[in-house]
Amino acid sequence: MLDARTLTKLERLFDLQMWAFGCDARHTDGNLFARRGMQRTPAPEGSGLSSTWSELNVSLSSLGLRVTRGERSLFLQRGPLAPQLRDQSVELLADLAAWVLAWEAWVDQTVSDAWRDEALASRRRPAPWNARELRALWAELLQA
Repeated sequence: MLDARTLTKLERLFDLQMWAFGCDARHTDGNLFARRGMQRTPAPEGSGLSSTWSELNVSLSSLGLRVTRGERSLFLQRGPLAPQLRDQSVELLADLAAWVLAWEAWVDQTVSDAWRDEALASRRRPAPWNARELRALWAELLQA
């Protein structure tokens, strides 16, 4: 299990990344998830969710993100993460970190390396980290 300090940092990191994903979906040149070739599936009827975008073993919606590998699955949504992290699913955090890092690299190459900083700067609340620091924290999580 993650210690309290790491868990708090992960909650802030995940919240900021979800904001960034929302900006990617609303990009002025079109939805970046569609541009990457991710498959859109409608939200389940009556769920109140927006559509879901999936790639490989990652599903992303306005509610949160699901990482699936084999029989194991980890669903994270904004807010306290401790109840969402079960011992058997914590190992999927490394898969999530690797996917986010690959996504961020693709965004830099495809859109611009300034896009993420622009997206983070558009928040009402100041972002606790810039794009470089955001990536470094995901890389740190990958190594943990």
